[in-house]
Amino acid sequence: MNSKWLFGVWTAFVLLIGGIAVGLAAWQVILPSEEAIVEMDTPMIPTLLGQRAEEILFYPWPEYQPAGGDQRELSLAWMQTFLRGVPEQVFGIQKMNESGGLVQGNGDYGYWKDCPAILDDREVRLDAAYSLSGIRGGSWVIRAQGEPPTKTQQEEAQKWVEEELACFLTNGEDASWMEKLLWQAKETLAEGNQDMEAQIDWILGQIYEGRNFAPPREEGECTQAYLQRHTGYMAQMGLYNTQIVTTPYQVVVLWTSETCVVGVYYDVVLGRYSGLGINFTEKLVG
Repeated sequence: MNSKWLFGVWTAFVLLIGGIAVGLAAWQVILPSEEAIVEMDTPMIPTLLGQRAEEILFYPWPEYQPAGGDQRELSLAWMQTFLRGVPEQVFGIQKMNESGGLVQGNGDYGYWKDCPAILDDREVRLDAAYSLSGIRGGSWVIRAQGEPPTKTQQEEAQKWVEEELACFLTNGEDASWMEKLLWQAKETLAEGNQDMEAQIDWILGQIYEGRNFAPPREEGECTQAYLQRHTGYMAQMGLYNTQIVTTPYQVVVLWTSETCVVGVYYDVVLGRYSGLGINFTEKLVG
């Protein structure tokens, strides 16, 4: 059986199912027992590159109940504001079937699971979740259908994402797709989700500040080695921490600061960025 690992920044949670360890502020590694759920109130997640997990789910997915509970159908306005905007405007998803998949919520939480849609002329599925109270969080992840990727595809995808990340963190000659995606998400969320927009703005600001202190790349240094050194230095500076986590279908980049966790998903089969996750570090007051 897979172990379930729950880690957090104060009260913001990201659920990682499978083989990834997370650390405390002192960087020690916690290895939870099988089926254990571990909650950690650390302000930072350590820099870890090349980790593996079965799946990465942002809050409020840990609260998801497929049946029962205080659930009612969400309004179209709620869905458009909190569940549809990012997939449509940031990732270009089309033909979202409003009657397809499981749509449920209670006004504070909303979920849209296995929503059929089209992306780049391919059939895909969307999982979206959003929380307006308690722990604030949002997650929009598009999944490819069909056969799982090969090992070669996974390795090529991780290498491409690492190159993108290196370009983004060090201000390469051309803006990376990763950076463009975050800016598009910031603009989209500003239309009705200003709190979420502010978290992306914070992460962008930390990364841009870090460019002023970025250590130079040594001659012959491979991208992964440089990223490990660069992101470790950013963590020491107290700016942000970075993780690259691979799942059987995705490569996920996670940034953690004092205010939030932001994650960007890259789908190996689709060959493109496919998701965004945001968690706050504090509960709503009142």
